[in-house]
Amino acid sequence: MTNLKPKYLAGSDEQRAFDLIRRNPKVFLGFSDITSLHIAINKFTGLTTFDGPGVIRLNRDDLSDYTKKSIHLYRTRWRNRTGG
Repeated sequence: MTNLKPKYLAGSDEQRAFDLIRRNPKVFLGFSDITSLHIAINKFTGLTTFDGPGVIRLNRDDLSDYTKKSIHLYRTRWRNRTGG
């Protein structure tokens, strides 16, 4: 894990991409194949990302009560922080 830089970006393009992410933070949620993006975003922007089910699953009835409460708490905190 010495080189966490995405292969499709290089030099100043890479820096601009991470600067854009840092200036315009959004919820980054996913798992499995995008783990390297979680690591890179955290390393190069200092932002926190979330490893978990895709957004489509967030409103499903089969989620545990704990998961539903955690999602609700996060959404509330995010809205309070961003005003949205």
